[in-house]
Amino acid sequence: MNDHSVLQFLEERAQNEPLFQEELLGYIEHSKRDKKWRIAASNASTILVRSRVQFINTDLQGIRIPGADLSYGVFGEPENLFRESSKKLMAMASVVSKLKQPSDKGMQDPFSNVGIPSEQTNPQVEETDDS
Repeated sequence: MNDHSVLQFLEERAQNEPLFQEELLGYIEHSKRDKKWRIAASNASTILVRSRVQFINTDLQGIRIPGADLSYGVFGEPENLFRESSKKLMAMASVVSKLKQPSDKGMQDPFSNVGIPSEQTNPQVEETDDS
């Protein structure tokens, strides 16, 4: 759906008419069972997302919406999304803190196991003045 004025009209209608929202959601539901609804479902998804309809606690498993613009859509339960992000951040922080801790043998050269000589074993090249 590319015509901006038509899309804007449908967005406003979806914002103001709950029955129209339900009809659009119906197209999305139909796409789960019958692929001939995929274009209508794709357009309906775009309209609903742009109308700021949130798909929280909505079963979207199996929907067919090729080409739908879902930019800035809200999907999933916000508390769960936050909880999952927090868990991932905590796990990353744990890994970083372990990397920063010196081992029992003292700080090791991070390149010692990858075949790159450390600074201690690199021969120093002296610069000469050839002028």
